Amino acid sequence: MDVALGNRYRQGSQERRGALAPSPMPSSFARSMLFLLLVACRTHEVPHHDPDDPDDPVVEETPPSPTFPDASAAGSEPDGVGAFTFTGVRPRNLLMISIDTTRRDMFTRYRSDAGPLPFLDGLMAEGVVLDHHASCSAWTLPGAMCALTGNRPDQLGLLPRVDGTDDLQRLPADSPTFSSRLADLGYRTFLLQSNLYFDESYLAGEYEYSGGGNEDAAAMVTDALRIIGDSGIGDGDPWMFHLHLSDPHSPYAPPMAYRSALADRPRLDWDLTTSDGSREVSEAWDELDAKTRDEVLAQLQILYEGELSYVDDQLARLLGVMDNAGLLDDTLVLVWTDHGEQMFEHGSLGHGGSLFAQENDGVAFWWARGLEPAAVSDLTTNEDLLPTTFFALGLPAPEGVTGLVAGIPSNRIRLAYLWPSEEVPVLSAQSGSDQLYYTFAGRTWLFDRDTDPEQQSDRYDPTDPVVAELWDALLPVVGDVAALSGEEPLGAGR
Repeated sequence: MDVALGNRYRQGSQERRGALAPSPMPSSFARSMLFLLLVACRTHEVPHHDPDDPDDPVVEETPPSPTFPDASAAGSEPDGVGAFTFTGVRPRNLLMISIDTTRRDMFTRYRSDAGPLPFLDGLMAEGVVLDHHASCSAWTLPGAMCALTGNRPDQLGLLPRVDGTDDLQRLPADSPTFSSRLADLGYRTFLLQSNLYFDESYLAGEYEYSGGGNEDAAAMVTDALRIIGDSGIGDGDPWMFHLHLSDPHSPYAPPMAYRSALADRPRLDWDLTTSDGSREVSEAWDELDAKTRDEVLAQLQILYEGELSYVDDQLARLLGVMDNAGLLDDTLVLVWTDHGEQMFEHGSLGHGGSLFAQENDGVAFWWARGLEPAAVSDLTTNEDLLPTTFFALGLPAPEGVTGLVAGIPSNRIRLAYLWPSEEVPVLSAQSGSDQLYYTFAGRTWLFDRDTDPEQQSDRYDPTDPVVAELWDALLPVVGDVAALSGEEPLGAGR
């Protein structure tokens, strides 16, 4: 893996990453003027660009960063189940950052070398982290639906299908969601997204401002800062701002400065920075020799980590400006991912095709001033983000959700579903390290996630008591999914 790009940011900004100290809250007028000045400066530093144009200039300076903890502290959190303990006043505002298509092993905490996300690594080291987290699916729409409602789609009578177009895709407009629940409690709510599936037409919600488009992280962060400055956030009422960034999604085409390691690599027959190139190399994969496969994987890794390094720098810019304006003094930051990404570990490139760990595993953590670091070791899922965040903010427990408050011990069996395009549904159930994997075509596996993290060794035995326990939890979901999809579940329970 190419770690130079991740280290480039760390080396350029470590000296500015001391502990965050509370800063006086500026007046409304002063804060608005500060935002206008800071946004203008940073807009000049990181102009919008076309990542597919090799002649498009990209500013290579490291953006200013806030004084967040050094990423070298990652991994120093206390052992055991984490609860939300604050030193000082509990925060009341929420900055929610969701990132598309991000593999768990991109964070230094979950790999043996330094990853491409030093800024987020630093935040994670100072936060409450869900160390065994997964999405409830391996595709954006159901994964986000879980996070924003606290329920799996099938529990809501919905069953989004990859590339599907029917009514099973969309939440009814009056569905209670993260934003509508907070709005009912007097919050001002804002959404800026670069993935249409987060729009109210799919995920409902109630927002004072909702917008977005297919823009890169620099443009999205600049837009977010303008909206924050124009709206007068922080003047009195509590607020929630949700920013979703899609840059790591394929095709992987980071700015030129974030793919410089490709200069020393041999030229391939496919342009991996384009959708066509990614599709063509996927179609050719089974016929490639080992040397070519290794080279394809190496270059995909450079491009993918470059996308994430770019996102990391832009999030450092966002939080740096907000910190300078005093807006992080009373704010809980939630970072989560909608799903992961497979890189041919099971024969495919991308996501939305399986529930294997590379596609289904997720990342989630919270950070705030005065929040004591903690690690939650229980199995968690995106359904838990809503009730856990309400718990952390000291808000009334949301009704009608099946998600649990992370950090309160449970013996839950974690469930997930996926309905791939032009294929039958896929489901999984996990208890401890044992994960049952089932497709409606009748194929079943059992994996031990501790001894076989890549899920390459099937140990399914229908006489195993663990298998029986997992089937007991999964069969009701199989029935619900069969009723919603109209597909026949072959061999379920055997």
